[in-house]
Amino acid sequence: METFSDGKSRCFGFVSFDSAESATLTLTKFEANKDDFSLQGKLFEVFLHQPKANRRAEGGENKFTNLFVKNFPAGTTDEQLHSMFAEHGEIMSAQV
Repeated sequence: METFSDGKSRCFGFVSFDSAESATLTLTKFEANKDDFSLQGKLFEVFLHQPKANRRAEGGENKFTNLFVKNFPAGTTDEQLHSMFAEHGEIMSAQV
């Protein structure tokens, strides 16, 4: 878990899907209806994310399978993050 120096959660994490299509579909759904992406009344912010070394696939096409998620409530667990995004595709990992 990413924390500040005082031990409090930085309230962000990553969700890694098995395919770029799932990540893109999730982002599209987020942009269409942000209210579906909330926990304890707090709305998430969701962005495509890929480590710099992995951003270019063969043929030069960008393949983003990871989402950067921020602004969720302190105390959110990996399991809660996973369950929030599981309906959008197979998740390889979800970490706060």
